[in-house]
Amino acid sequence: MRKLIRSIIIIALIIPIVIVVMHGQEISGSLDRLTTTSNQAQQQEDRPTTPVEKPKQEEPVKKEPKPEKVEKPSKPEVSKPKVIVIDPGHQRYADFRLEKVGKGSDEWKPMMQGSTYGIVTGQAEHQLTLDVANKLKKQLIQKGYKVKLTRTENVIAMSTKQRADFAHKNKADLYIQLHADGRSNAQANGMYIVVPSEDNKYTKKIHKESRELANTVINTAKDSKQDVYKKGIVTSANLPALNWSKMPTVLIELGYLNNPKDDRRLATSKYQNKLVENISSGIENYIKK
Repeated sequence: MRKLIRSIIIIALIIPIVIVVMHGQEISGSLDRLTTTSNQAQQQEDRPTTPVEKPKQEEPVKKEPKPEKVEKPSKPEVSKPKVIVIDPGHQRYADFRLEKVGKGSDEWKPMMQGSTYGIVTGQAEHQLTLDVANKLKKQLIQKGYKVKLTRTENVIAMSTKQRADFAHKNKADLYIQLHADGRSNAQANGMYIVVPSEDNKYTKKIHKESRELANTVINTAKDSKQDVYKKGIVTSANLPALNWSKMPTVLIELGYLNNPKDDRRLATSKYQNKLVENISSGIENYIKK
């Protein structure tokens, strides 16, 4: 009995000790773990911290400015050369067939009157006008104009209206007609110009420009001391040579073939050249105004 009691007492003493020991081991292990964790945390704190780079913000893409439209330099306007039609008056043979004196007219006249002839030299008007026309054409071409002749020979049948139609077909800017007087005052001499009168019903649209052209040519001739008959300009209200024209036109009488002085000098190249120089310069002065 005593042994049993003693055993119980011993067990009762041992069990608390075992419990205390085992409990102490658990506490020690927990402390060790806490210490390790603390050390690791300390080590983490001791390590130099690497700054966390913020993500770079992308710079906004700059839009390239649209290239400005560069206007191509405009080409300088090149004006077309003026077209000038020259009619060497008359022809070798007269044409007495009739045609109207103007559009819608009830009056009729021969298609082409005959030439007049020099009182001293016997030169024919149709040859004189053709010679001067060729020289005038050359001068005007040298000045940069486009020039056409209604005829280039004497033996031809071309009426007054047909000559004006030739100028229209070639889109002439000016229509210059060359003649030489021989049927009026034999005492008169010098050149003069016939233009449509203000009351000419066929040429109302071209009267002003035709008159201005005539004034410019005559003034040029006067400035160069060219002989000019009286004031130099005569108007006509019903001359077929003018009536059919749709563009500014003048009929230039180069002089009087029935006047001995005019007849002789009109037969010379020197005087013809002087006439041509004044007429071409007058035309150019008019165009450049």
